[in-house]
Amino acid sequence: MKIARLYFQLGDVASAEREARIAGDLKGDEADYLPVLIDSLFVRKKFKDLFDSIEPGDRIPVLESKVRTALGTAAVGLHYDVKAEALLRDAIRLDPSAKEPAVQLAWFLNRTHPEDDRVIDNATAVNPQSAELARVKGEMLSSRGDANAAVRLFDDALKIDPDYQLARLSRANLNIARGEFAAADTDLNSILQSAPDNLIANYLRGLEQVKKGEYVAAKRTLDRISSTFPAYPGGYFLQGVTRLALGQAEAAEVILGKYLSRVPGDPEATRLAASAALQQHGAARAIDYLKTLADQTPPDAKTLTLLGNAYMADGKPELALQQFEKARSLDPENILIKTRVAVAEIGVGQGHEGLETLEEVVAHPAGAVAAGPTLVLAELYAGHLDEAGKVAQSLIDRDAANPLYLTLLGDVRVAQHNYSAAETAFRAALLRDAGFAPAARAIAELYRETGRTDDAKQVYSDLLTRKSTDVTALLGLADIAIAARDW
Repeated sequence: MKIARLYFQLGDVASAEREARIAGDLKGDEADYLPVLIDSLFVRKKFKDLFDSIEPGDRIPVLESKVRTALGTAAVGLHYDVKAEALLRDAIRLDPSAKEPAVQLAWFLNRTHPEDDRVIDNATAVNPQSAELARVKGEMLSSRGDANAAVRLFDDALKIDPDYQLARLSRANLNIARGEFAAADTDLNSILQSAPDNLIANYLRGLEQVKKGEYVAAKRTLDRISSTFPAYPGGYFLQGVTRLALGQAEAAEVILGKYLSRVPGDPEATRLAASAALQQHGAARAIDYLKTLADQTPPDAKTLTLLGNAYMADGKPELALQQFEKARSLDPENILIKTRVAVAEIGVGQGHEGLETLEEVVAHPAGAVAAGPTLVLAELYAGHLDEAGKVAQSLIDRDAANPLYLTLLGDVRVAQHNYSAAETAFRAALLRDAGFAPAARAIAELYRETGRTDDAKQVYSDLLTRKSTDVTALLGLADIAIAARDW
């Protein structure tokens, strides 16, 4: 059995399992080969194999307790709930001082009978100086939303064992979730100073950076540990979120695809992958993601709304309207969904109904921000220039410093051929945000259309100074050069 243990220590789990089985076939001592066989099967998550190939028996109590703990834990993984509870209770009865069966049974009961803490409390009474049991109960309380009590237990675990990394990781994870980043850093820095390649600590550091909006730093952190993600797929999810936030939609979709191949049907990851596809003008791919999700799970407003957006991007407003209507039935007070319904109504030729819906939304105290700009554009599209101007002015009255509202008013004035007022509005927008590209493009187009070529060139050049690949600026300069026959 020494060779089986050596294989296991070297990470060659398959060979360790093989050698342990050979020892069993040769009628070796169960106390020697069973622990290695059990550990080898667990590492590879071969729960059914373990449950079917090892039987409860009349072994010495300590060994039999370990066997039944393993069988009970495998039964939990296989959803054999009745057998799982019975086996784990037997394991505790056979060896009351053993912590592992108590931990496994406590977690099982935390799922099936929340707030029944007798098992973990009894185990703690037998092992009052167990940092592991304090941490486990802290995790249980955290899963129920009792963050303060959980942190106190993590503190207790670290008082018992100041070097207990799992307790530090648990406390850091909880502090990140509740935005206590300085406290989380204390634990993460302590771990990473001594173990800079610690997977979970690096993952939590990346999670913290994402929550703080530090996406460039998060990308560096996650890229450093990305080789471990095939075995730890949660890393793919966080990496995909990061790439999407950085505007790297193609990479985000590829990475989220790797996550979904390991965790199929995850709703949030599916929606993110669809969003990444939409950002690449891949509406058909986005629809495929979201239809599969909608078919496999009960409908939810987020998925239906995004599916509607995908249909709109694919030029199918009728199908989009169907999805938006379903979403509105699930979340009837959602301002953004109502706005989507209105846009789709206009798209299918129900302009009157769409405008009425938008006007209803804008009249709501919280609706102006969500639907106001859309209503301005819809009124423009319908040729209702005076109404569009009134809505744009009402938005400015609410927020005079908003460059988008000023740009919309400028667009209305252009449509009304009031070029002086349009220029004033565009300049006001740029005065509030010199880098606001829509206003810069709009005023440049105004200058070009009214014969002020040099002014248009200057605006386009300023745009290119800020972004050398600005397509509108490049095309605008090209049009000016064509008009001047400056080949």
